[in-house]
Amino acid sequence: GVFRAGIDPHAAALTLTALIDGLATHVLSVSGPESATAADAMHTTLTTHVTHTILAP
Repeated sequence: GVFRAGIDPHAAALTLTALIDGLATHVLSVSGPESATAADAMHTTLTTHVTHTILAP
């Protein structure tokens, strides 16, 4: 993909890393059937973040 114009790649990488770390901690902290839902929510959240803040429209 192509990055949005004017995006700071270092800031974008730091933000994405923090988001991944926080969501992964949440996914690992839940158990049972909720863990699959948490993993799906993590995927959706990360995909949305990348699409709307990093990739060029």
